[in-house]
Amino acid sequence: MSPAGNSPRSEQGSPKFLGNHDCPFAQDPVPGYIAQVKLLQNIHRQQLEKADTKPWKELVRVAQLKGDWDNGFKDVTGENLSLLTKQPGTVLSSNRPDGKKWVVTKTVDIEGRPVCWCIPVEVKIGKRVYVTFKKSNTFDLQTPYDDAMREPDGRGREKEPK
Repeated sequence: MSPAGNSPRSEQGSPKFLGNHDCPFAQDPVPGYIAQVKLLQNIHRQQLEKADTKPWKELVRVAQLKGDWDNGFKDVTGENLSLLTKQPGTVLSSNRPDGKKWVVTKTVDIEGRPVCWCIPVEVKIGKRVYVTFKKSNTFDLQTPYDDAMREPDGRGREKEPK
Protein backbone atom coordinates (compact mmCIF):
# COMPACT_ATOMS: atom_id res chain seq x y z
CA MET A 1 0.00 0.00 0.00
CA SER A 2 1.18 3.50 -0.72
CA PRO A 3 1.05 6.34 1.81
CA ALA A 4 -2.23 8.23 1.83
CA GLY A 5 -0.75 11.26 0.08
CA ASN A 6 0.39 9.08 -2.84
CA SER A 7 -2.71 6.95 -3.06
CA PRO A 8 -4.56 7.12 -6.37
CA ARG A 9 -7.73 7.57 -4.34
CA SER A 10 -6.45 10.85 -2.93
CA GLU A 11 -5.71 12.37 -6.32
CA GLN A 12 -7.92 15.04 -7.79
CA GLY A 13 -10.17 13.83 -10.56
CA SER A 14 -11.64 10.92 -8.64
CA PRO A 15 -15.39 10.67 -9.21
CA LYS A 16 -17.52 12.47 -6.62
CA PHE A 17 -20.27 9.89 -6.67
CA LEU A 18 -22.17 10.65 -3.50
CA GLY A 19 -23.38 14.00 -4.83
CA ASN A 20 -22.14 17.52 -4.45
CA HIS A 21 -20.97 19.15 -1.23
CA ASP A 22 -24.29 20.93 -0.66
CA CYS A 23 -26.46 17.86 -1.03
CA PRO A 24 -24.68 14.49 -0.76
CA PHE A 25 -26.75 11.39 -1.35
CA ALA A 26 -28.94 13.29 -3.83
CA GLN A 27 -27.83 11.08 -6.70
CA ASP A 28 -27.46 7.36 -7.26
CA PRO A 29 -23.88 6.52 -6.19
CA VAL A 30 -23.61 3.32 -8.26
CA PRO A 31 -22.57 4.94 -11.58
CA GLY A 32 -19.84 6.85 -9.71
CA TYR A 33 -18.64 3.65 -8.06
CA ILE A 34 -18.35 2.02 -11.47
CA ALA A 35 -16.48 5.09 -12.77
CA GLN A 36 -14.08 4.84 -9.80
CA VAL A 37 -13.36 1.17 -10.56
CA LYS A 38 -12.75 2.01 -14.23
CA LEU A 39 -10.49 4.92 -13.26
CA LEU A 40 -8.27 2.58 -11.24
CA GLN A 41 -8.74 -0.56 -13.32
CA ASN A 42 -5.19 -0.67 -14.72
CA ILE A 43 -3.70 -0.26 -11.24
CA HIS A 44 -6.10 -2.89 -9.91
CA ARG A 45 -5.04 -5.31 -12.64
CA GLN A 46 -1.37 -4.76 -11.85
CA GLN A 47 -2.00 -5.42 -8.16
CA LEU A 48 -4.00 -8.56 -8.95
CA GLU A 49 -1.24 -9.86 -11.23
CA LYS A 50 1.27 -9.48 -8.37
CA ALA A 51 -0.86 -11.65 -6.08
CA ASP A 52 0.70 -15.10 -6.35
CA THR A 53 -2.00 -17.28 -4.80
CA LYS A 54 -5.75 -17.48 -5.30
CA PRO A 55 -6.56 -16.53 -1.64
CA TRP A 56 -4.18 -13.55 -1.83
CA LYS A 57 -5.70 -12.47 -5.16
CA GLU A 58 -9.18 -12.56 -3.58
CA LEU A 59 -8.00 -10.47 -0.60
CA VAL A 60 -6.56 -7.87 -2.99
CA ARG A 61 -9.77 -7.85 -5.06
CA VAL A 62 -11.97 -7.36 -1.99
CA ALA A 63 -9.71 -4.57 -0.69
CA GLN A 64 -9.98 -2.86 -4.07
CA LEU A 65 -13.75 -2.97 -4.30
CA LYS A 66 -14.20 -1.88 -0.69
CA GLY A 67 -11.74 0.98 -1.16
CA ASP A 68 -13.41 2.09 -4.38
CA TRP A 69 -16.86 2.21 -2.73
CA ASP A 70 -15.67 3.84 0.49
CA ASN A 71 -13.77 6.45 -1.54
CA GLY A 72 -17.14 8.04 -2.30
CA PHE A 73 -17.38 9.14 1.34
CA LYS A 74 -14.14 11.12 1.45
CA ASP A 75 -15.77 14.49 0.75
CA VAL A 76 -18.89 13.96 2.86
CA THR A 77 -18.82 16.30 5.84
CA GLY A 78 -19.85 15.36 9.36
CA GLU A 79 -23.02 17.42 9.12
CA ASN A 80 -24.18 15.07 6.37
CA LEU A 81 -23.47 11.84 8.26
CA SER A 82 -25.59 10.06 10.81
CA LEU A 83 -24.55 7.33 13.20
CA LEU A 84 -26.76 4.30 12.86
CA THR A 85 -27.11 2.04 15.86
CA LYS A 86 -28.82 -1.24 16.64
CA GLN A 87 -31.45 0.66 18.61
CA PRO A 88 -34.77 0.80 16.75
CA GLY A 89 -36.25 4.15 15.93
CA THR A 90 -33.17 6.09 14.88
CA VAL A 91 -34.52 9.35 13.50
CA LEU A 92 -32.73 11.30 10.81
CA SER A 93 -33.91 14.65 9.59
CA SER A 94 -32.76 17.19 7.06
CA ASN A 95 -33.69 20.56 5.70
CA ARG A 96 -32.60 19.56 2.19
CA PRO A 97 -35.11 19.80 -0.67
CA ASP A 98 -37.72 17.11 -1.38
CA GLY A 99 -36.93 14.45 -3.93
CA LYS A 100 -35.16 11.19 -4.45
CA LYS A 101 -32.23 10.56 -2.10
CA TRP A 102 -30.12 7.54 -1.27
CA VAL A 103 -29.44 6.07 2.15
CA VAL A 104 -25.87 4.86 1.68
CA THR A 105 -23.45 3.06 4.00
CA LYS A 106 -19.78 2.23 3.84
CA THR A 107 -18.87 -1.41 3.32
CA VAL A 108 -19.39 -4.14 5.88
CA ASP A 109 -18.77 -7.87 5.71
CA ILE A 110 -21.69 -10.26 6.02
CA GLU A 111 -20.73 -13.93 6.05
CA GLY A 112 -17.36 -13.03 4.54
CA ARG A 113 -18.90 -11.09 1.64
CA PRO A 114 -18.38 -7.30 1.31
CA VAL A 115 -21.69 -5.45 1.00
CA CYS A 116 -23.22 -2.09 1.74
CA TRP A 117 -26.64 -0.53 1.67
CA CYS A 118 -27.63 1.82 -1.12
CA ILE A 119 -31.36 2.35 -0.72
CA PRO A 120 -33.27 4.93 -2.77
CA VAL A 121 -35.98 6.83 -0.90
CA GLU A 122 -38.42 9.54 -1.93
CA VAL A 123 -38.29 12.39 0.59
CA LYS A 124 -41.18 14.82 1.14
CA ILE A 125 -41.44 17.50 3.79
CA GLY A 126 -43.52 16.31 6.73
CA LYS A 127 -43.66 12.66 5.56
CA ARG A 128 -41.85 9.85 7.32
CA VAL A 129 -39.75 7.40 5.39
CA TYR A 130 -38.89 4.11 7.02
CA VAL A 131 -35.72 2.27 6.05
CA THR A 132 -34.72 -1.09 7.45
CA PHE A 133 -31.24 -2.47 6.95
CA LYS A 134 -31.48 -6.20 6.32
CA LYS A 135 -29.26 -8.74 4.67
CA SER A 136 -31.87 -9.06 1.93
CA ASN A 137 -31.61 -5.40 0.86
CA THR A 138 -27.83 -5.05 0.74
CA PHE A 139 -26.09 -3.82 -2.36
CA ASP A 140 -23.72 -6.34 -3.91
CA LEU A 141 -20.47 -4.49 -4.64
CA GLN A 142 -18.86 -7.41 -6.44
CA THR A 143 -21.03 -7.58 -9.58
CA PRO A 144 -20.50 -3.96 -10.74
CA TYR A 145 -16.80 -4.23 -9.79
CA ASP A 146 -16.38 -7.39 -11.87
CA ASP A 147 -18.31 -5.87 -14.79
CA ALA A 148 -16.16 -2.71 -14.75
CA MET A 149 -12.96 -4.75 -14.51
CA ARG A 150 -13.99 -6.70 -17.63
CA GLU A 151 -14.09 -3.46 -19.65
CA PRO A 152 -11.25 -3.03 -22.18
CA ASP A 153 -7.90 -1.58 -21.08
CA GLY A 154 -7.00 2.05 -21.37
CA ARG A 155 -9.82 3.73 -19.47
CA GLY A 156 -8.01 4.26 -16.17
CA ARG A 157 -4.67 5.32 -14.78
CA GLU A 158 -1.76 3.56 -16.41
CA LYS A 159 0.53 2.73 -13.50
CA GLU A 160 0.47 2.31 -9.78
CA PRO A 161 2.16 5.24 -8.01
CA LYS A 162 5.57 4.44 -6.53
